[in-house]
Amino acid sequence: MYKNYEEFISSVEAIEGVEIQNFAQTENGLVIPLLKKGKGQVKILVVAAVHAREYITTPLVLELLKEYNPSKNVRFDVVPMLNIDGVFMSLNDESERLRKSNARGADLNCNFNALWGEGKGNRFGYASLSGDDGSGRMGACPESEAEAESVGRRIRLYDYSLVVAYHSKGEEVYYGFGADTRYKEYAERYADYLGYTLKTTPYSAGGLKDYFTLRTGRLGLTVEVGNNGLEHPI
Repeated sequence: MYKNYEEFISSVEAIEGVEIQNFAQTENGLVIPLLKKGKGQVKILVVAAVHAREYITTPLVLELLKEYNPSKNVRFDVVPMLNIDGVFMSLNDESERLRKSNARGADLNCNFNALWGEGKGNRFGYASLSGDDGSGRMGACPESEAEAESVGRRIRLYDYSLVVAYHSKGEEVYYGFGADTRYKEYAERYADYLGYTLKTTPYSAGGLKDYFTLRTGRLGLTVEVGNNGLEHPI
């Protein structure tokens, strides 16, 4: 993995054939990059490293982006490291290696405006106590965190056909929100291609794929990479 933020940015800038934009600035003052590749009316948003300890998803999506042969019809927008503060806290401080939250102590995948606060395991506020990894900590209100607000705003501004959020672990693909299980056929094709198990999330709220599904009625996916027998961080 990357030794520091500068090494990560250098690896991003070395990728050929992409346009790089400043996506958001975090609590610790780090700029989150967004990479675009391809052109066309069909737009797909891919987001990785939503949770700090799940940073293995960052080099994964960057390798996938490198392999993508641009189509006239499809553009990929990729945020390879959404929780950039949390990732480098996890990488550089042994005591933080099992954290999920951002620098403020919020779980970004509970901070979106999709029945915020109603999910199983959701907890109000921020992680502050030793031993609290931040799991389920929703923050102060929907999109109270700069990282989540930037993703939500982009979903509202751009007509994405599909949003995929990469997490770890379990080798599972989650789709749908509440009773909305449209596009099961497409989700099954996605999971089958990976050899992963397809699941719904009946008790989930406030997640990225939850928000996209609720707002647009389109297919949002959460992809959990890595065998469940592996330990965090992978």
